[in-house]
Amino acid sequence: MKELHCNAYAYVHGHSLGGVNPALLKALGCGNCVLALNTPFNVEPLQSYGILFEHDVHDLAGKLQEIDNHPEIAAEYRRRFSGEDSRSL
Repeated sequence: MKELHCNAYAYVHGHSLGGVNPALLKALGCGNCVLALNTPFNVEPLQSYGILFEHDVHDLAGKLQEIDNHPEIAAEYRRRFSGEDSRSL
């Protein structure tokens, strides 16, 4: 599983129930560009380290298209959590 996270272009987290999901924390810890469903449980751990999307397929599709068209955006989110650019925190 670690190899999947470490080599993924992005991680989409669609969980909406319960508390903070360990999969979200793992994705952040592996330095993924994380797109997470906008819920109170996801907002707090994500902070400025990822992209929130609404419970709407068109919103998610638009945000995925944006990071696909602009890989520098995904790279910036990966740098943020890894600490490579601590000025952006």
